[in-house]
This record gives sequence, structure tokens and C-alpha cells, in this order.
Amino acid sequence: MKTKYGIILLLSCIVLFSYNAFAVDYTLKTTITRTENRSIVPDNSPNCDGSTPTLPTVNYSVTLIDSTVTVFSVKVFKKSDNSLWYDDLNHTIVTSGGGQNYDLATGELTHTITGIPATKEILIARIYLNAGGTGSPYKEQEFSIAKNSRPSGGFITIGDIGSGTTIGGFGGVATGGSKTNPGGNSSIITVNIETQEDANYVVMLNAVSLGTLDWDNDFLFHPVVVNKTTTSFDIYLEDGGATENLRFDIIIQPYQ
Repeated sequence: MKTKYGIILLLSCIVLFSYNAFAVDYTLKTTITRTENRSIVPDNSPNCDGSTPTLPTVNYSVTLIDSTVTVFSVKVFKKSDNSLWYDDLNHTIVTSGGGQNYDLATGELTHTITGIPATKEILIARIYLNAGGTGSPYKEQEFSIAKNSRPSGGFITIGDIGSGTTIGGFGGVATGGSKTNPGGNSSIITVNIETQEDANYVVMLNAVSLGTLDWDNDFLFHPVVVNKTTTSFDIYLEDGGATENLRFDIIIQPYQ
């Protein structure tokens, strides 16, 4: 029974860690104002000559910084289907001190939404002036938390295929790695990379010879990329028996 609960606890921790690892924060800024209707009522009392003026009442509206709001909530929706993506409810308006989020001089509200699950979709933050995020939103703001989709490059030095387990060097998007040799003419290279938003990316590889012999890269079969994750991928390599000294240049391109 202890083992069973231990496994459940371990899995729960893994789930929580995975959620937090790919959560993103976003800071929104907006203004909170209110509109008041006002009127200028003229004095239509009789003049000295006994005539009565008929000046019209002037109606107008003014926009004021709203000092009456005390709480607000934010709900985040996906723009594509208007489905709820994240709740961030019941925040107190603070007008002074270290936790100030509302400026009474300008009406600007600044709030950081923390822990938004990562996504490449366009999102809409809807702001509600109540604790539960109910009714019609006061304002909405479109934003994106997608990471840069431009390609990133790096390299890893692996030496000979089928022998040795030392990674000679790495850099750029490649943050480390390891090497195993399941056969005399094959190697599996695990390349550790900068954390990606998800495993939907393309790996482009270019073998670079660091050796001095003309046949340094002879008989190298096309490398195969397997086991892609957000932090690593494997390269399966095989050759025809020659001794190489290889470096792989790497480009990672996230899917659009």
C-alpha cells in the first residue's frame, strides 16, 4: 500500500512540475475609467425688463479616473475558438505602497498574469471589475506568449562513430550531450538543447569533418533524429567502418 501511494505521489509531482515548467507570465496594462453625464442648467430667471430668457440646458459627459473600483479579475481565452484558456480571478486594487497596481493619477492598471499554460495561439485577456470574472468584460486585450519561432543554431562534437563516449564540445542551442555505441559501427548521440515550447520542431544537421584524412567522413549513412522532447533529441548514426572525427552543426526550427 505504501508503494502504491508513493507512486501516486511521484506521478502527481511530475504532473505539477511539467505544468510549471511550461507556464508563462504576461504583464498587461490598461486604464480604468468611468463616464459621468453632467448638465449645465442656465439661469432663466426674468431679466430686468421683465422678459424671460430661454437658454437651453447643455448636456455633456466627462471621463473620470475610476477611484471606486476595489477588485478585478482576468480571464484568458483562445482567439481561435473563444474557449477559456486560463482564469486569474479576484485581485485587489492597490493604489499605494510596494504592491501598487493602480495609479490614481493616470488611471493605469498594471497586472501580471502568472502561470499561463504555454501555447502558440493568439490569446485574449478579458478584464472584469468584480471578483468572479462574471458578466460582461470591462475591456479586452489581445496578446501572444509564443516564443520566437526563428531558427536557432549550435553544434556538438562527437568524434568517431562506434567508439568513444566523450562529447568533445558543444555550443549555441546545444547545451550538452552524451554518447553511447550500441554497435561497432553505430552511435546514439543525445543532444541537450535550450528548452523549446514543445517538441514540434525540425532538426537540421550538417556533418563537419575535423579530421585530416581524405576519407574521414567516408561511408557515413544519413543520420536519423529520434526521441524529440522540449529539452533534447537523439541522433542515430551509422558508418561503413571508417574512423571519423566529426562535428555536427545543428539548426532547430520550430513549426509555425
